[in-house]
Amino acid sequence: VAVRVKGLKGEGAHLENRIPGGASNPYLVMAGVIAAGIDGIRNKIEPPPATTGIAYGLAGVENLPTGLPQALAALEADHALADLLGPEFMQLFLAVKRHEIGKAASHGADASSPGFLDRVDPFEVEEYFEFL
Repeated sequence: VAVRVKGLKGEGAHLENRIPGGASNPYLVMAGVIAAGIDGIRNKIEPPPATTGIAYGLAGVENLPTGLPQALAALEADHALADLLGPEFMQLFLAVKRHEIGKAASHGADASSPGFLDRVDPFEVEEYFEFL
């Protein structure tokens, strides 16, 4: 489940956003959450009914993108988010991420290959290890 509501009563009530991973940029995560909230308020969007248990494979549930190329396509298709983040940010962010995809591909990393999400390629160790 992407978002959980915990402690429904009293001062301990809070939301738990389970979408971002530990390597996420917290500023971008918060920008996205705030933009989604603004869009929901502006357009009076009612949240869907609560889901209990595992949501993967349920009818009427849209799965999150499974890779960076799919995530970038989803970002570009989300005009509300793109408008709130602004054209300068969108242009730069998409260019940087597409450069990363190209760099990985030039080292033989194929995001469409079986098991790609279940392994760490040598290129990734060389490129990203210093950031961990």
